[in-house]
Amino acid sequence: MGIDELLKEKREEILRLAAQHGAHNVRIFGSVARGEAGAVSDVDFLVEMEEGRSFLDLVGLWQDLEELLECKVDVISDGGISPYLRDRIYAEVRPLGRTTEFICCTYATQYSAS
Repeated sequence: MGIDELLKEKREEILRLAAQHGAHNVRIFGSVARGEAGAVSDVDFLVEMEEGRSFLDLVGLWQDLEELLECKVDVISDGGISPYLRDRIYAEVRPLGRTTEFICCTYATQYSAS
C-alpha cells in the first residue's frame, strides 16, 4: 500500500489523534504532498495547535502518528515554521482533514505577501 492510500485509509484516525492532542487543520507537505514520496519517505504534517497546548502535545501527536502509520513522520505547527521555509511549505501544503484548497491557498498568499 502506498503512502497516499495509507493516509486515506487512516484519515479519520489521524484526525482523532490530532484532536486528542489539541491539533486541528491537519495538512501534509513535503515529498508526499508533491507526489514524490518513495519507499522510505517520511510524512510531514503541518497542524494548528489550540491555545494553551504545549510542545509536549506536539511530541505526543508525533509519537502516536508514527505508531499508527508505522513510518517516520514529522509534525510541526504553523507557529513553528522557520521563516526561511515558510513560503516553500505553504506553496505545497495539502489538506488532510476538513479544510479546503481555498484555505490553504489563502495561507500561501498571506505568508508570501509578508
